[in-house]
Amino acid sequence: MLLIRATDPYDGRCFLLPPGGGVEFGETLDRAILREISEELGLQLPSPRRLGMLESIFQFAGRTEHELVFVYEAECNDPAIGASEEIFITESNGERLPARWYTLSDVAATGLPLFPEGLLDLLVAG
Repeated sequence: MLLIRATDPYDGRCFLLPPGGGVEFGETLDRAILREISEELGLQLPSPRRLGMLESIFQFAGRTEHELVFVYEAECNDPAIGASEEIFITESNGERLPARWYTLSDVAATGLPLFPEGLLDLLVAG
């Protein structure tokens, strides 16, 4: 799975999370995933499959945040990106975040939390 290693600017805590974004007004979830991955990675996903939804309440940058996360699974159809050690995801504010491919055992070996909570269980069940 493609994951970003991020750091909370408030307390320096590191964690892993998948790329993603928001749904724009009037946009369906299925259209939003296609748009977000196209904007952030330049990929056209052939057929993403929704695995489920997770509710996430968490601390970031000294604030409590609350979000609903819709989790999708898709194949990477770009061999160059699929074979890359590190990929940069471009956020809407222009920030570039490093990401890389992880197996489930890679995630466990990092010792870092994976967010949103419950994602690992959803992926294993999916």
